[in-house]
This record gives sequence, structure tokens and C-alpha cells, in this order.
Amino acid sequence: MTAVKSLLIYSNPERDPGLLYAAKAERTARRLGVSVTLCDSHCGRAELLSLFSGRDMAAVLGGDGTILSAAVPAAEAGVPILGINLGNIGFMSAFDASDEAALETVLAGGYVTDERALLSVRAERGGEEFFRAAALNDAVISAGELGRMVRVEISCGGSRVAVLRGDGVIAATPTGSTAYSLSAGGPIIDPRSDCMVLTPVCAHTPYARPIVLPLCSEVRLKAPESAVLTVDGRPGTRLEAGDSVLIGKCAKKTTLIRLQNYDFYGIIGTKLWQTQISEVGNL
Repeated sequence: MTAVKSLLIYSNPERDPGLLYAAKAERTARRLGVSVTLCDSHCGRAELLSLFSGRDMAAVLGGDGTILSAAVPAAEAGVPILGINLGNIGFMSAFDASDEAALETVLAGGYVTDERALLSVRAERGGEEFFRAAALNDAVISAGELGRMVRVEISCGGSRVAVLRGDGVIAATPTGSTAYSLSAGGPIIDPRSDCMVLTPVCAHTPYARPIVLPLCSEVRLKAPESAVLTVDGRPGTRLEAGDSVLIGKCAKKTTLIRLQNYDFYGIIGTKLWQTQISEVGNL
């Protein structure tokens, strides 16, 4: 890969108080002759799209949630994201913020790219679309109220799959398979896979299980009663009885920057299984 010439540093002030890590990254980049612009995660979507435009790369400082907030605008602008972890697990990050040498390596061109599929999420009411978004992690239909169940009718390719009663249904990308879907009992999916997973949340039956579907399929989730649709954890959209949510493959992808020794399975072992074993051993 070629050296980076233009960099946007996008930092979460809740994870980076005073933007101290952002300032440190800026100094490193400028020392290497890189043109740098700084912004924080409070800027609006239109402003963010403008800032992404024409950049070689966007360095996103924070946790996975911060990367999610930048993922779709970056995909629309065609700009790859370098995730620098200031959060807890940091599945989508390339390295931790304390690793200054890694940042220098990336800016000098020592990196590989990792394309991640996005979901296209559309909501219809009476046959008319009233909501559209893209998701790097997931789209979730839930009751939106603690203690209330919701029914969700699931169809795929025009065929009815099931009617679930419970806390809701998650439609997740392979990237999102290690997020909410995993917590709800869904499988871990290699991010290179071209699929999505539907994961029931606290279904009111012992037989409901996650379903892995090809990403080329269009899934229709229909709520016979009021519900809430959330996309990548953003504030929810209210669904009325009879509304449908159509989920399929988005034309654009998010590109993540990785160090050349990136190993997804090693990350799973380190950040999930080995961490948990270590914590148990310290009880």
C-alpha cells in the first residue's frame, strides 16, 4: 500500500477527554508529512461526509461504537477507516491507542484493507418507504419497552419462515455477529462470509434458533403490533402495527485498515475466550 498523505482524525471525546490521544496522533502524522484534519464524534452527518471527502484515510479513536458512527459515512465517501482502540474489547480496531509505532507503520503504507459488508435496511408502511439506513453491525426489532414481548413475522425470498414472540429479532452482518447477536446466543461468523444471521432475542419458545442466510436474500420482518427498529444502536424508529422492515445487501462496503499480521481468529481467542478464562482464574 502507498503512504498516507491526507488523514482525518475522528475522536470520541467521551473516550478521549480533551482529545489528548487525537493530538498525539496528529503530531505523529504531521511529523511524517501527512496533512491532518481533526474532528470529534459530535459533528453531524453532513459535516462528517464533507470532512471525509478526498481523504486517504480516517483514523477513528474510540471504541467499536465510535467506529460504527463513522462506518456508513466513510463507506459513502469511499474512505477506509483505521480504528484505534480507546474502548473495551475493540473488535473492529486495528490496534490500541498506546501503540504509536503501529500508527507510524500504517501511515508509511504498512497495512492491508479489510472490506466489510453492510446491510440495507428499509421500513415500509402501506407499501411506502418511510425509513432507510445502512448497518455495519445489525438491525434490531424490539418492543422498545422493558418487560413487553413483541411478535415478529419473518419471511425470506417470499417464503414465510416463522413467527417469533419474545424480546425481538436481530439481523446481523458477519461483523455484527460478535456484537449483540453473540450476546443473544448467535454464532460467531468469519467477517469474510457473504451472509447475515437472524438471531431471536429471548424467544418465548425453546425451539427458536439463529438462522444464517445468504446476503443476497431479502428478509422481510413484519411487526403485527407496535415495535421499535434500531440500526447499529442508533436511536430507534417507531414501527406501527403492520409495518414491514426489508433487509438485504447494501451496494457499498465499509473498508477497515489492518496491520499486515491481522488474524481474526487470534482476536477471537484473545478478546473473548482467553480473556474470559483469565477472568475466571482470578476469582
